[in-house]
Amino acid sequence: MEWLRGRPYLTLWIALALTLLGITVSQIDSGEGPAHFDMPPDPSFVKACGRCHTPFAPGLLTVGEWNRVMDTLQDHYGDDASLDGPSRLGILRWLEEGAADGPEATRLMQRIAETRVKTQDLPRITISRLFRYQHQEIPAHVWTRKSIGRMSHCGACHIRAETGRYDRDEVKIPR
Repeated sequence: MEWLRGRPYLTLWIALALTLLGITVSQIDSGEGPAHFDMPPDPSFVKACGRCHTPFAPGLLTVGEWNRVMDTLQDHYGDDASLDGPSRLGILRWLEEGAADGPEATRLMQRIAETRVKTQDLPRITISRLFRYQHQEIPAHVWTRKSIGRMSHCGACHIRAETGRYDRDEVKIPR
C-alpha cells in the first residue's frame, strides 16, 4: 500500500469508511437493523386484533405459536376474542405466511424465533429474551402508567407499531 504513504487524510477516510461499513454489516448480521415487519393489508386484522392491544406483526411469533393463539380465541389471554370461521382462517393464513420462522423471515425475525421462551401457556411476545433485552432499561413502574397500561400495548410507545415499525428512534414513552 505504498500509495497511501504520505496521505494521512486519505488513510483516515478509508479507515473511517471501513469502520462504518463494519458496523452496518454487523447490525444486519445480528438482526439489529431496522425493526420493520410486514402487516396484513386487510383492515379486518387491525379491527379484530386491535380491540384490546396493538395488532402484532406476524413476524413476532412462529407459525406454531400463531396456531396456538388462533385456536384458543375463545379464551384469548382471559378474553373472548372469537371470530367467525372465514375471518379466523383469513387472518391465520396471513399470520402463518409472515411468521418469524416462515420462508420469508428476515434475520431479525429468525432471532425472535430463536429467543422465544418455550412454555405450555399461550405465547407472549413480552417474555421473549429479545423483548426483555430490548426493553431492559425501562423501569417497572413505567409499564403501569395509565397511558401505557401493559407491555402488550406496543403502540403506546412505538408510535408506528400499527404499521409494523418498532425502530428505537420512533419511540416516545408517554407520561
